[in-house]
Amino acid sequence: MDTNPFHSWATLVDCGDVPVTSYDNAWAIKQIQDGHQELLHREPAYNPKGAKGVGKNGKLHPRIITLGGDHTIVLPLLRSINSAYGPVTVIHFDSHLDTWKPKVFGGAATKQSSINHGTYFYWAHEEGISQRLRHLTRRAPCEQYQHTLWYQNYPFWSE
Repeated sequence: MDTNPFHSWATLVDCGDVPVTSYDNAWAIKQIQDGHQELLHREPAYNPKGAKGVGKNGKLHPRIITLGGDHTIVLPLLRSINSAYGPVTVIHFDSHLDTWKPKVFGGAATKQSSINHGTYFYWAHEEGISQRLRHLTRRAPCEQYQHTLWYQNYPFWSE
């Protein structure tokens, strides 16, 4: 390679961990979203004069790679990304779909319990965050016929 991006434009920064409570899932989701949003809405380290970005209103945002975490990070990160770019297309690498309707998956006795590891992409669609979703490496069955029908008609599903 003739060009080393780290000598011309790329800057890598380890932003550390977003402090998250382990005692209150609703508060943890808010903390994850707020932490990611604060980083995403900063000026990027490399910002050439007159550069146009793909964000809302043509804004240039830093590129963020998030590593680690469990399913809890999915929805708050998508909310944060939506705040900068609008609805996005998601490529989901997982063996499970994570698109269950809360009443089908877990019963959803409360609003907070309806947001769980199997429903994050359902909520992303309901909130208008995700315009399309593509699952790769899935092995999870659709055990209920109603869920299978609902999922096949899901507006952001792409074949």
